[in-house]
Amino acid sequence: QELQRASDVGEQVVLAMHQLLVTPDGPSGRLASSPGDYVRNAAEVLRIIARHPHVKLSLHGHVHGNSLSKCRHTHFATLASTTEFPMQWHELDVRNCSLSLVSHALDLPLANVSWQRDTRGFNALKAGQGGADQTGVVIRTCHQMQGAPASSGGAVARS
Repeated sequence: QELQRASDVGEQVVLAMHQLLVTPDGPSGRLASSPGDYVRNAAEVLRIIARHPHVKLSLHGHVHGNSLSKCRHTHFATLASTTEFPMQWHELDVRNCSLSLVSHALDLPLANVSWQRDTRGFNALKAGQGGADQTGVVIRTCHQMQGAPASSGGAVARS
């Protein structure tokens, strides 16, 4: 009902949940290795999201790694943790026609300890493609008019 109400009034939607709905793209997919990494009713939730093109972004934690995937009209971002390598906090800037997601590294002595504590070899995967100090991603949520300039900086994901 809330998704329909948001659609009716022209709102774009960002979801946030702990566990995953989709497997992260690329090497980061190795971080999700068990059924417990996923929302129990993920297939049902994905069917609902598929009916609502105004759901633009779904944020996830659980595997403590940075990744960005896309399924139909929705981007799925997994985010690194503040409590273990790469020790980041994340900034989401919501605008009329874009979502900007930037990861910021915490400059803490514990980051080195956390790096050394990695027993599974996942630290490079957790940092994501841009490394521990990511530049960010911009997700376009409106159709860009032909000839209009694209924004500068960061990776751009068009929906």
